[in-house]
Amino acid sequence: RDMNSQEVASILFGYATLFILQDVDQPSIYAVAWNLVCGLEVRDFNKEQLGMLFHVHLMHQFFGSLRSATVKYPQWLMTEARDAWMHNVQSNNTVSRSHQELASVFESLGV
Repeated sequence: RDMNSQEVASILFGYATLFILQDVDQPSIYAVAWNLVCGLEVRDFNKEQLGMLFHVHLMHQFFGSLRSATVKYPQWLMTEARDAWMHNVQSNNTVSRSHQELASVFESLGV
């Protein structure tokens, strides 16, 4: 409850990654952490943290077993956070080809 924006973003990314890669059960703190994010403003996060949050959202949507957790997302996730993720994917030559392809699909769909 006394976590800053970096800690919340890191916890969410860590839990989602462990769940997908190691089949680690998702603790109830996952939904609690998203509730904390909803209580923060977009200005509380830097661009890297916003990109991490959008990436976690994508992980949640694309991996069916993660969808068992019911979470609320902040309104700005699909705008500012998505834009930060897209900018990183388009300007960072160390991201994977699948990230670049997904960003291209988003752009072509106008998402």
